[in-house]
Amino acid sequence: MNYIDLLLSSDGIMAYFDFFSDTTQWGFSLRYGKSRLGNDIRKRVFIAEFDGNFRNTKTMGLHIYYDNLNALRSFALSVNNNSSEFQLNTLTQSETSSTDKEITGDFDANQLTLSFEQQIHSWTFTAEFQTTKLDSLNINNRGEGYYIQTSKRMRADASVFFRWDVNYQDANDRNGKKYEAKRGLPAYLNFSKIATLGLRHDLNRNMMLNFEYHYVNGGAFLSLFEHNPASGIERYWNFAVCAFSVRF
Repeated sequence: MNYIDLLLSSDGIMAYFDFFSDTTQWGFSLRYGKSRLGNDIRKRVFIAEFDGNFRNTKTMGLHIYYDNLNALRSFALSVNNNSSEFQLNTLTQSETSSTDKEITGDFDANQLTLSFEQQIHSWTFTAEFQTTKLDSLNINNRGEGYYIQTSKRMRADASVFFRWDVNYQDANDRNGKKYEAKRGLPAYLNFSKIATLGLRHDLNRNMMLNFEYHYVNGGAFLSLFEHNPASGIERYWNFAVCAFSVRF
C-alpha cells in the first residue's frame, strides 16, 4: 500500500468559547502546538533532492463561527499558520554558499477559509473560499480555491445537489503557463475545475445511498505522489462514485 508521509503527529493546547441563545449560536477556538513532519514533506515543497530536516515546526489556528437559527444562516472563518525551519545535513548538489542560502531557511504556510450556508425551505446554498500563502525555500506563491453548491430536498428521504469547484495552485498563474515553464509539466496541473451532480437517498434511519458524477477540467487536486505526469495525465476526464453507508 502506498501512503503519503507528511504529518506524523501534533501536540499542543486549545482554548474555546461557545455562546448559545434561543436564536443564535456563536463562538471561537484558538490552538497552538508543535508538529512532527514526515519525510515526504520535502517532496511536497519540491526539495526532495536535498538531505535535510524540518525543525521547530509550529502550528497556530483560529476558528470563529456564527449561526442564526431563525434565518437558518451560518458563517465561519478559519485562519491557520504553519511554520518551520529547514536545515541541511549535507548538500547533494552544488555545495556553494548561494545554494546553501537559497535552500536553508524558513517555511511558512498561511491559510484563510471563509464559509457560508443558507437554507430556504427545501433548498440549501453553500459556499466556501480558501486562500493559502506559501513562503518557503524555493516557492513563493498564493493558492486559491472555492466551491459553490446548491442542494434540493426532493422529499424527506431524498435530495439532489450540484457543486462547482475551482482550485488554483498559484492564483497569479491561473492558466498555468508559468507553472509549465518552470516545472516542465502540463499547464493544466496548476488548476482544476470540477462540476459535480449528486444524489442522496436515505433507505432508512441507518442506511444511506449516495451517487456522484464528476466532470473534471485540470489536475491540480491530483497528488503527484501517486500520479506520474510522465505517464500522461489527461486534462479532461470524468468519473462516478457510488457509496453505501450504514450507521450503527
